[in-house]
Amino acid sequence: MVDCFVATLARHRVRWISRGNTTRRLFELRDVLLVFFKEKERDFQKDLEDEEFISRLAYLSDIFGALNHLNLSFQGPDCTVTEFISELGVFVRKLDLWMKNVESKCYGMFELLITLEREPTDEFDQKIVHLLSLLKTALKHYFLDVTCCAYVANPFSVDPADLTVVTGEQEELIDIQADETFLWSQVVGGDCTGPPSGTRSQKACESLP
Repeated sequence: MVDCFVATLARHRVRWISRGNTTRRLFELRDVLLVFFKEKERDFQKDLEDEEFISRLAYLSDIFGALNHLNLSFQGPDCTVTEFISELGVFVRKLDLWMKNVESKCYGMFELLITLEREPTDEFDQKIVHLLSLLKTALKHYFLDVTCCAYVANPFSVDPADLTVVTGEQEELIDIQADETFLWSQVVGGDCTGPPSGTRSQKACESLP
């Protein structure tokens, strides 16, 4: 049997395979493993012959892969709070999109699931939607303060009165939102080459060395 996997990983390397990569490798090797378990007469062959099990394995591989990618985006010395908030917010919005797509029988976001000939059943779709909903709830549970910290990325996108922070921070945010100099620097990236004539922004720029 010809297969792209020609060597067994050493034990010390297997230990460091992430959960997403482990399930993905199992999915990709399912046919080879089925032959092996049939020869050894092991019970696991029943699972590998079960189309429902293979569909679940494909879905888990896809979602774990997405979580791995999200986790890696949070790592590194150059990762900032604003980037963290942005990446997490994007992922939560994607979860909402994925749930709607699954309800509409669209599975393009699941790379391995769409490779199966068997289309997921309505019952399986409901399970996926339920699991994605649980994942969204869990993320919001573990990152409660992300919403109130959104003003760090964009101080002009929130109402200070709606933030669950101390009064001093609310007042400071109002000062920032009312500061034309700060607003202009966000628009032009700090290049004071054309603020409206006669504004505080122009005067501030003219006073710069």
